[in-house]
Amino acid sequence: MTDDDELRLIRQRLDLIEARLDAREADSPDAQGVLLVRTAAFGTYPTGGPKVYAAHPERIDFPPTENAVPTFTVQTAVWVYFAALKSTGPAVGTNMLLESAGDRWVGVD
Repeated sequence: MTDDDELRLIRQRLDLIEARLDAREADSPDAQGVLLVRTAAFGTYPTGGPKVYAAHPERIDFPPTENAVPTFTVQTAVWVYFAALKSTGPAVGTNMLLESAGDRWVGVD
C-alpha cells in the first residue's frame, strides 16, 4: 500500500466518523421548543410524580386531509428525559408533548 493509498483510506475513515457524529447530533434533541415523545421504561419505571421519566422522540406524518390517520415513528436509539410535574405520571407508551424549560424538558400533558 502506498502512502497516497493510506492517506486516502484515512480521509475516508475521517469522513465516515464525521458523518456519524453529525447524524448523532441531529438525532439528539436539545431542549428547545416542543418535542413529541413516547414514554418508555429505561430501567425501573417511575410511579407518581413529580418525577423524571424517560422517553423516545417520535416523528409524526399524515396527509393534509381531514379525518386522516397519523402515523408515528419512534426513534428508539435516542433517549430523552423529562420532568412530569403532575401527581400522577404518564403510563409507559404514552404519546406526550414536552416543552423546553431552560436546558431541560418538562411534560405538558
